[in-house]
Amino acid sequence: MKIYLLGVTHNFQKIPHLDFEKYVVESLSRLGIKSVGEEMSLDGLKLKPKISVSTTKTIADNLKIPHRYCDPDDQEREKRGIIGHDWIEGQCKSNDEIEKGLREDDEKRELVWLEKLKDIFENPMLFICGSAHLNTFSTLLRNNGYTCEILEKKWKNEPTNILTN
Repeated sequence: MKIYLLGVTHNFQKIPHLDFEKYVVESLSRLGIKSVGEEMSLDGLKLKPKISVSTTKTIADNLKIPHRYCDPDDQEREKRGIIGHDWIEGQCKSNDEIEKGLREDDEKRELVWLEKLKDIFENPMLFICGSAHLNTFSTLLRNNGYTCEILEKKWKNEPTNILTN
């Protein structure tokens, strides 16, 4: 069970970008990707006007590959006690308290991603997430029986072709 991870800045998921689209399509083809998940939700897309579908979902739909938004929506965040980075940074007093709150919040979100990607997992999978999650999420995946390979730590117009196991 293999998952390729692609670290990004979230704007690439929300705003069409030809180089990013080309990179994802080429990666799907080259690696024989059978399913795609991403750190995104429909609520997250609504933060950008006129965006109702991520770049990745559009690509997956065009190629008829299963896709899943794995980030919890607002209702699920409330149910699971995920309070959000803005609230943590605004309410916590010390840097240690902020770091602890952010880490706990991210752990809860990453567990949701793992749950949601299992529903559509076809081997191998591409998972796109913010670069800050690569280490912790790859550890969670490995602890749950997946093999991970990081395609890019932080995709940009000129990929660095970093590969790790």
